[in-house]
Amino acid sequence: MNVPARLSYCPDPLRYARRLTREVMVGGVGIGAGNPIRVQSMITSDTRNTTDCVAEVLGLAEAGCEIVRITAQTKAYAANLQHIARGVRAAGCQVPLVADIHFKPDAALEAARWVEKVRVNPGNYADKKKFALREYNDAQYEEELDRIREEFTPLVLLCRELGRAMRIGTNHGSLSDRIMNRYGDTPLGMVESALEFARIARDHDYHALVFSMKASNPKIMIAAYRLLAARLDAEGPDWNYPIHLGVTEAGDGEDGRIKSAIGIGSLLADGIGDTIRVSLTEDSVYEIPVAKALVGPFDMLGAPDRGSGASDSGSCAADSGSCVADSGSCVADSGSCVADSGSGVPPQTVSGASSSASGLSVAVDSGSCVADSGSGVPPQTVSGASSSASGPSVAVDSGSCVADSGSGVPPQTVSGASSSASGLSVAADSGSCVADSGSGVPPQTVSGASSSASGPSVAADSGSCASDSGSGVPPQTV
Repeated sequence: MNVPARLSYCPDPLRYARRLTREVMVGGVGIGAGNPIRVQSMITSDTRNTTDCVAEVLGLAEAGCEIVRITAQTKAYAANLQHIARGVRAAGCQVPLVADIHFKPDAALEAARWVEKVRVNPGNYADKKKFALREYNDAQYEEELDRIREEFTPLVLLCRELGRAMRIGTNHGSLSDRIMNRYGDTPLGMVESALEFARIARDHDYHALVFSMKASNPKIMIAAYRLLAARLDAEGPDWNYPIHLGVTEAGDGEDGRIKSAIGIGSLLADGIGDTIRVSLTEDSVYEIPVAKALVGPFDMLGAPDRGSGASDSGSCAADSGSCVADSGSCVADSGSCVADSGSGVPPQTVSGASSSASGLSVAVDSGSCVADSGSGVPPQTVSGASSSASGPSVAVDSGSCVADSGSGVPPQTVSGASSSASGLSVAADSGSCVADSGSGVPPQTVSGASSSASGPSVAADSGSCASDSGSGVPPQTV
């Protein structure tokens, strides 16, 4: 195992860029490369019950699931995948099916005949968990790898022959005794377990591989995926395989959604992840909206081959004037401006300014200004300036502006081409502007056709402005 002294899981942690991968086809659905981040789920019906399985697959597909996984505990279960696949296709549904395999190589070989992809767990595919303590010398370890090669090679050759994809999916809770004794119950052990299987596949010129590193603890899961991405990069440019993200047994309700957002969302922000499953202990159909909400903002930033110009979620420059954004705000002087809040709602476009940001605010130099805090109160419109924002505050370059942050501190009024608010505000095109986010960070001052704010903000260069903090107090107009 040759590991370089310094590993990097993404080119720049401060600038979004999705990891470049090869494309792996699962039936007619491509994973990685320039494809959107794919949404997957898994049915819970007994695999021997063809009718229930077909109905659940069709329900997931209708909800927007792009790949469906079905467990195949034994060869007998795997054999019924033939009838499930036939029923799904007879209904006119082409969603790819994946067989989930644990412990049983013969089940994997059977499943590969009927479905588009096979998932294997390297921790238990060829190993039986005995919780034995044993020190392996290098020769003994190689003997174990030879045994695994013998067990795993037939599946690799069959998948290559039939054009099936394969996911090598490590689980933190099911590492083999061999891996545990050499690497421990660690992210490094998870990654090495998968790479051992990948090397066997590559020796047979099989590359339709997808990797996953799942754990129920988001911190371990994040560390393992980051290490995987770094190790794949270190292995060489032809190790650019797609990655499947998921938090194992995230739970239900709010807790399950939060755990998934922490684990999956953090990695997507790193640019890691080409397909995801949100694993909730609820009916599988409820996983799909959560997964779509997670991948939506990143899909809107664009696939890797579309260039990096639209992938900066922190700052942007317009075609005239300048834009400085600290926490997702954007100010521009001419052209048109698009702001995406990352909520899954399509971004809004406003004429009169030019800028694109994944944050919460927009500014333009003329027309009317609309600021919506997301409080459920209809947004206010003011003539003289133009802006649309899901963030809480707005400022303009002449007259005075009053912004209420909802903090309980009386709003501040500033005359001239500036504005200061007790909450999250502000920017102007001429003069100077002071913005205080209430975060404890000193407020920023900006002159000319630019804006800097420590929180979500909006600016326009003339007219009047309305700001709504989401406090329930009607916005103030100046």
